[in-house]
Amino acid sequence: MAATLAIDESTDLTALTFRALRDTFFDKNGKAVSYALADKKYVQGDPFDEFVREEVRKRVPKCVEVSKSVDKNGKLKPLTSPDLLVFAPSLCDGVSRASLCNDLSRIVGLEVKKFEVEDHETKKRIRKPPRGSGMDFNSTPPCGTITVYDLTEHPFQVRGFYLFVTQSQIGENQYKIINLLLCDGNLLNEDFEFYSSIVGTRSKKIGLGTYGDGLDRVRPMLVFPNPLRVAELITKPTLVTTASGLEAGGLSFVGRLHRTVVRAPAAEASSTQVNSRIFNCYRTKEDTGSEPPFTLADPFNRAKSSEKTAPRGRFKVNVRLAD
Repeated sequence: MAATLAIDESTDLTALTFRALRDTFFDKNGKAVSYALADKKYVQGDPFDEFVREEVRKRVPKCVEVSKSVDKNGKLKPLTSPDLLVFAPSLCDGVSRASLCNDLSRIVGLEVKKFEVEDHETKKRIRKPPRGSGMDFNSTPPCGTITVYDLTEHPFQVRGFYLFVTQSQIGENQYKIINLLLCDGNLLNEDFEFYSSIVGTRSKKIGLGTYGDGLDRVRPMLVFPNPLRVAELITKPTLVTTASGLEAGGLSFVGRLHRTVVRAPAAEASSTQVNSRIFNCYRTKEDTGSEPPFTLADPFNRAKSSEKTAPRGRFKVNVRLAD
């Protein structure tokens, strides 16, 4: 049943979204419910993203809009970021761009990151989903602040959140969610200048190859930690946020997570304080047990890496040649 409650400046849209997501994929006892997905209509499309949009839209107050990016003709635009925007038009129209940058009661971006596992893998994936060393973010780095555009095509910044799920196929077009985590993009990265440098305009190399018709898009491929590898965050659907006081919205505080800052913003570079960030973890009351709140300190494994790229896979021919 669609929600009809009103919202105001005290409402946290991420808490509303999390509640809607939890109720979409799990029953009142916390058991995963099955759902159907439509067939893929185009190469870059993802029926799961559209399913999430429709289900969240049905479960949040009618004064909250849940939208995907569309062109001037109203058609969905693939390959845009974020995947969804959750916002209250009445609280956004006519206000300054600056006032929307860090206001979770007005507007928030939502990027969807989905892992696929076979049903027979479900049990072993519950606590340790794939890609333990990190996950691909393609050419858009995660960030707690992201850029979107208003009707006049002018950019402005909003807070960015990420929905991480592990999806298991259990039949023809039938699926269920094994893990669900909605987290603040700042948990992964808060460097907006870095984010902007990647998503902005870049130069391509053109006229390549023997016939001059090749090109190099010079497209970065980014890897950041996979939060679904942290057992404490995936035992039940969890919201990770810098916000506090969400108990009024029917959520329960279940833990706290600390991350040490390695590259501090210039404003903090000379500070004598320890540079760290603190995030609060929440679950719905029905998913909250009697365990005491947990505390996690830098729970992500730092992947071993080198500044040099590895050579492409080598095809070894089963012959021995003379020099």
